[in-house]
Amino acid sequence: MAKKRSPNYPAIDIDDAIEAIKPVWAEETRNKMSRLVLAKHLGYSSLNGRALSKIGAVRAYGLIDGSGDELRVSDDAMILLEAPSGDPKRQQTKLQCALKPPLFKDLHGKFESKPSDENVRFQLIQDGFTPEAAGKAVKIFLATMDVVSAWGEGYNPHSQDEQQSEEGGSGSEEPGNQGFTGAVKPPAPDQKPPKPGMKQDIFTVDEGELVVQWPAELSKNSFEDIKDFLAILERKIQRTVNSEPDEKE
Repeated sequence: MAKKRSPNYPAIDIDDAIEAIKPVWAEETRNKMSRLVLAKHLGYSSLNGRALSKIGAVRAYGLIDGSGDELRVSDDAMILLEAPSGDPKRQQTKLQCALKPPLFKDLHGKFESKPSDENVRFQLIQDGFTPEAAGKAVKIFLATMDVVSAWGEGYNPHSQDEQQSEEGGSGSEEPGNQGFTGAVKPPAPDQKPPKPGMKQDIFTVDEGELVVQWPAELSKNSFEDIKDFLAILERKIQRTVNSEPDEKE
């Protein structure tokens, strides 16, 4: 008989978690704090069960860093709270945070498009969740994925139009990977380079261009987050590939 798993997932969706962290950022910014202080900023007078549940949720999404009584608002939370609403980095960070809970990342990888409640619930029960626990997890998982548009065309932070509007054109700082069959397009004479501190490549295929920008200096944690994001992006791009084989010359 399959062992029944204890549900391990955030008790609230990503939007509610971001709202919960706003007063913490307003009061403490980068200050370290104890769990009790954090609980009070979240609206609780003590470290009761509900307070610990909400603390666990904001930590699960990566909105709080640290351990024990040395907690602080994370860099990701700062971006989500302070970046302009139209900044592509804000939506990219939101998606990364939404997939930080291991259960959510695992579930997202099992579906190519938005699944039904029943489909996700059945998957969880197959994985050993009780029906009651699965029902609760489904609602929070799908609400979080809807917020970040994790399926389909809703999440497109690096569209060419947005980049040209915000950057005033695009260029290429470094040569592309020589193993690719496409070509990295050199900067046109009237194109401006990326903003200071950013690197950029333009990869050209028959159908158009892929524009990629990234900070020139990255921490190890940020690099690991980018790797996770690129794996997600690969799946999203794959869904747009024409299933018909290329014509042979």
